[in-house]
Amino acid sequence: MTNTKAQMSNAITYKVLSFEFCHLNFLIMLIDTHAHLTDKKFGPDLEEVIARAAEQGVGAIIDVGDSLVSSMQCIEHATRNAMLFASVGIHPNNAEQASADDLRRITDLADAPRVVAIGETGLDFYRHHARHDVQEELFKNLLRVAARKRLPVIMHCRDAYKGLLPLLGEMRGDCPNGVLHCFSGEISDAEAIIGMGFSISLGGPLTYPGNVGLREIARRVPIERILLETDCPYLPPQGKRGKRNEPANVALVAEALAGLRGMTVAEIAEVTSGNAKRLFGKMCD
Repeated sequence: MTNTKAQMSNAITYKVLSFEFCHLNFLIMLIDTHAHLTDKKFGPDLEEVIARAAEQGVGAIIDVGDSLVSSMQCIEHATRNAMLFASVGIHPNNAEQASADDLRRITDLADAPRVVAIGETGLDFYRHHARHDVQEELFKNLLRVAARKRLPVIMHCRDAYKGLLPLLGEMRGDCPNGVLHCFSGEISDAEAIIGMGFSISLGGPLTYPGNVGLREIARRVPIERILLETDCPYLPPQGKRGKRNEPANVALVAEALAGLRGMTVAEIAEVTSGNAKRLFGKMCD
């Protein structure tokens, strides 16, 4: 069998397993809970990217939308490949370009069978692409959509914890469950997020030598509240920096977390994938 045929065979095998993975409790696999496969850095080789992920033990990938157009593309990807699921949302940096019609259409897209979450949404005070009040209003609206659709929310927060935490506290009665992706805050922020019932997700930055504080947080927070991600094509792990990140690299994040927690990679895969399946319950429908 040629390498190409072997890759195709592996990809097909994992597609079948991923379709049934909620029912195969003995199967240990990784779940990349945050990828941007609609990014222009991915193109004709997307199927090869997914096959490489399968070869590294990745059984499912959540393709996350950050605009109306990318959300529609995420659903298209998930419809074509059983290893992929979709999340639909509007990134805070796109808040000023988002119209009322965009929000209505995102709401409608949430009903698609392969959509397992609302997001990416949240607050970004690092860049200045959108006014803070506009970001906050969009975030509140998407939280309400998630609550109405009974879907978890995938949240973004960059240099905005002082705005995000009070907003979540204000909205908690109408707020769905969810995850703060690519967590980058302090231990107090992690404790506050987890105290509200949310999870945090860890990616490539966990492996960066300078991120001593993040590794301490990864050691201390309850393992039942941790998910894994790549945020690809961004934030590749140490050793891959300067290259396009891919879902396959979530295995390197799992390896780093295993070392920090004194666990095996297989144990990390089992626990974090179980966390993801519980949070994104529609993956198991």
